[in-house]
Amino acid sequence: MGNSDCILLGKIECEQLLEKLAPLEEKILAIARERGRITIAAAVTLLAANRNTVKLHLRQLVQTGYLEQHGTGKGTWYSVGR
Repeated sequence: MGNSDCILLGKIECEQLLEKLAPLEEKILAIARERGRITIAAAVTLLAANRNTVKLHLRQLVQTGYLEQHGTGKGTWYSVGR
């Protein structure tokens, strides 16, 4: 959700939508914001999480618009979408 979306929906409703992120997704987003981008390998290393679990959460974050996917295959990286 962008800031303008939060204004339209109201602060409480926006916070409820943000609360629906899984803890691992919140950590992935924090890393992406801090570094400007994140890769699957970096997320696996930094979060000590299973590769398939990280990929699942990255896919979910892309589908919901929180992250944007750049490239495919081994060169794939993600940036903050909203």
